[in-house]
Amino acid sequence: MNIYILDVNDLFNDLFNELVDHTAFSLFVIVLSSIGYYTAIIIYTRLFGKRSFSKISSFDFAMTVEVGSITATTILSESVSFIEGALGLLMIYTLQLLAAYFRRYHWFRNLINNQPTLLMEGQLILRGNMKAVRVTEGDLRPKLR
Repeated sequence: MNIYILDVNDLFNDLFNELVDHTAFSLFVIVLSSIGYYTAIIIYTRLFGKRSFSKISSFDFAMTVEVGSITATTILSESVSFIEGALGLLMIYTLQLLAAYFRRYHWFRNLINNQPTLLMEGQLILRGNMKAVRVTEGDLRPKLR
């Protein structure tokens, strides 16, 4: 009969080391990938239209997606340490803060904010505008009710 004695100190030390295990290179990669993913999400959402998020900016959408992704990956992945996840979140919040700062400039606001698109003028449906923002008449009719 084997008797195992659980050493709480060893268990705590192993757990702590697993949470904060990282290298300088891995932190650098996280900084670059955070900037890259954040930028890619913004570009894609600007290119592919307003259909998905008419009320929020591309930057707000990017932050929401990135925070959820980093949090889930950090919690569920054994290969990402707590420190690495925290650094990724810090980068996303820093980018959001920079975006908020630059929104004071007109050129930047125009670049990131979704401008409203007129879909109807009186009773006339503006099909060209609907096509430009990828909205169908089937999408529009329930909103009119």
